[in-house]
Amino acid sequence: MSAPVQAAEATLGRQDQAPEELRYGGFLESTEAAARVAADAVVLSADPDAAAANPFYWHQGRPWYLEVVRILAEAGPEPLRHHVEQLQRAPGDAMLHHEVRLGTAAFLRDGPGPARRLLTEALGRVRARSRVGYHPGAGVTAPGPGQNEPEVWPQPPAPRVGAAPDARVTVVIPFRDRDGSHRLRNLQACLSALGDQSLAREDYRVVVVESDASPRWRELIGPQVDEYHFAYNAGPFNKSWAVNVGVVQSRHPSPAVCVLDADALVDRGFLARNLARFARPALGAFMPFQDVLYLDAPSTVRAVRQRCLAGDGAPDQPRLRGFVVHRSPGICVFTRRDVFDAVDGLDERYESWGGEDLDFILRLQTRTAFHGFSDPMLHLHHPVRGDALDATGNTANKRLQPLTWRPVEPLGMVEKYARSARINLPGARIAEDRARPAEVHDGIDDS
Repeated sequence: MSAPVQAAEATLGRQDQAPEELRYGGFLESTEAAARVAADAVVLSADPDAAAANPFYWHQGRPWYLEVVRILAEAGPEPLRHHVEQLQRAPGDAMLHHEVRLGTAAFLRDGPGPARRLLTEALGRVRARSRVGYHPGAGVTAPGPGQNEPEVWPQPPAPRVGAAPDARVTVVIPFRDRDGSHRLRNLQACLSALGDQSLAREDYRVVVVESDASPRWRELIGPQVDEYHFAYNAGPFNKSWAVNVGVVQSRHPSPAVCVLDADALVDRGFLARNLARFARPALGAFMPFQDVLYLDAPSTVRAVRQRCLAGDGAPDQPRLRGFVVHRSPGICVFTRRDVFDAVDGLDERYESWGGEDLDFILRLQTRTAFHGFSDPMLHLHHPVRGDALDATGNTANKRLQPLTWRPVEPLGMVEKYARSARINLPGARIAEDRARPAEVHDGIDDS
């Protein structure tokens, strides 16, 4: 008898409980739902894209996924064990995912009572506590390990520009890409989708803040946005500061601000729908979504083709594969400008990845009526560095306490890092375009 089953026998005895009497700890509504959680847990334990969706949340959930895999591998019947092993090797295989679901459902109906109980407890834990989920997509099979993206990356059309000075909302996008690959192409798709909105073009302003050692993509990005800002920072990316620069340094402040990640792919009604929500009484800030679907590489290509080239108002999300981050604190938030100012923007002490979005949301909730809506939200694929977490599973910003941001200098100071470079590197020559703290491109071609 396997160790998990022995443990269950010792705890529960040998009394079998009828499947119809199992309530799955209150978190699993049916045998079929439990079987789906089991197959998803196998994928979550093995697919690198699951960890990339949110390294912190995935690290928290990994022991729960592995517990499910371990029970299936040790207590399940041979066909099920074989399919679990195969799915771990090819987590994008839709047929294997289906076979694990069928096998687990049969095991939950007909398997040994103690083993069923042990598995049900493990599945209930995944359902109740995991912040990362699997979205297989209808009829989608991802490429196997080592295979390349199956389609050539599409070139989205350049967006229109033309915000009026009294635009109703300013969209601020912080950005950095040092090798000109995934991040840059995601930004171009993001800008293309923003250029195709049902809201009148003069009613919204798009601002990109490139924060790097030099303005690498100024000539490419500048003509595609209403304002391009370069803000020198040769060190770890500081999203909070870049956002603050974009909001504070914009030449024409708007009554509403949308903070948007460069990897977001929005639908055609995105701005009109969300701007209209500010008509609700006392609403000062909100997130337009509950969950974010982080697309895998092939589905990213399909989504960009549908949204930016085919002219669809939104990609066909049920046919896209990826990983869902439940109640994600990042990627997009809308706020009134007066509320943004009241909370002193984003906390500029956060550098590198992790924590700044959650802190901002928490501070917004302390100062205004905050709401979360349930719109779909897509995140385009890009590789993720393996050092996002330390050995204990924490981010580099774990030392910072949320809700403690008290700036001691003006918000969004564009010379913040340029000044530090001059102080810390005496005698070093900073190139002219680096020493110039910020540069604005208004999107107009003067040639």
